[in-house]
Amino acid sequence: MAEQGFSEAQVTPWFGVVVPVGTAEPIVDRISKTLEAALATPDVREKLDIAGCEPNNAPRAQFAGIIKADVALWAKVVKDAGITAD
Repeated sequence: MAEQGFSEAQVTPWFGVVVPVGTAEPIVDRISKTLEAALATPDVREKLDIAGCEPNNAPRAQFAGIIKADVALWAKVVKDAGITAD
């Protein structure tokens, strides 16, 4: 990325689970707790490790910040590169 003029870019791929805005809090909490439990199991951790993934059950506000920062980064990349949708 630095070679292309985006020295500030730190590209770190991530995977996450999101739900539609307005999803009831009990449902969001249940999904979050279920994912947290799954990520804590040795079997899942082993499979993620083999795939080169580092599980990080980020709090919602932190995850929202990650998404917001990535959207801003890639919007700048698209704009600066003159990329358009055909």
